[in-house]
Amino acid sequence: MKNDGKAEVTLRTTSFILGKIARHANLNNPEQVKQYVANLQVTSTYKQNIIKAYARYTTYKNIQWQKPKYERDTKQPKIPTTQKLELLIAKAGNILSLKLDISFRTGMRPIEVVNLKVKDIDFEHKTITPAVFKHGAPRTLPIPEYLRDKIQEHTNYYKLTSNDKLFKGNVRSYCGNYREMRDYLAIKLGDPSLRQIRLYDFRHHARASAALFLGSNGIDASNKEDITNTFKRLVKKGEPCDMMSSASLLWSNWKTEQLNDKETRQLLDNSSTFVRQLRSLQHS
Repeated sequence: MKNDGKAEVTLRTTSFILGKIARHANLNNPEQVKQYVANLQVTSTYKQNIIKAYARYTTYKNIQWQKPKYERDTKQPKIPTTQKLELLIAKAGNILSLKLDISFRTGMRPIEVVNLKVKDIDFEHKTITPAVFKHGAPRTLPIPEYLRDKIQEHTNYYKLTSNDKLFKGNVRSYCGNYREMRDYLAIKLGDPSLRQIRLYDFRHHARASAALFLGSNGIDASNKEDITNTFKRLVKKGEPCDMMSSASLLWSNWKTEQLNDKETRQLLDNSSTFVRQLRSLQHS
């Protein structure tokens, strides 16, 4: 699979799943594997991921089989409150905090964050253009000024050059460091709910905020496509970075207090960048 261009994280995940299957079924016997998966007390989405991993094995071994179909669960994930996400960002060490904040503000995947290079950051225009993963679409994401400054301080402190990676390590170490920090904080603060907050919840925050905002205006839009299409109908086009700067300030204000009619209209008029961000989430 490595020769076919599969990502390292895909190789590790596939190897882990196949090892788990092999403890309960013969990998060369598809019927045994299908029975094992069917009897698992897990979600349909998880079963689908197992079947995908096994399908890579059958392709490699040239094994003929009838792949079972499992539909992805449609249940919406429970998104943590903004306050709890911001608490984790504030309590993390400097580098981990910066990684989390980038996901929180841009919706970038963990694998995109750890593979960022200095040249992906446009400090002048306050944007990030991450490398494409998971067959996603190329995109340029605006960031608030304070985050641009934090990234600039990081690059200066570590004397990073244009082609250097912004962070050391890989997705696995990033996930491990996050879980260790999160679980420690949950014990320290006596708040076991913190242990339920996944790394991906930081990236999903933008979508949840958009749905909540639309809901407060009487518009029911809970999935990515609905949110995108609704914003598409409501907003005007304009220069992305300038509009994002204005919209971000209003968005932050809206999270803590009620906006008046003029501010609400201004937020909608300055939301085309959010549409671009939300469109990019459709490739997750």
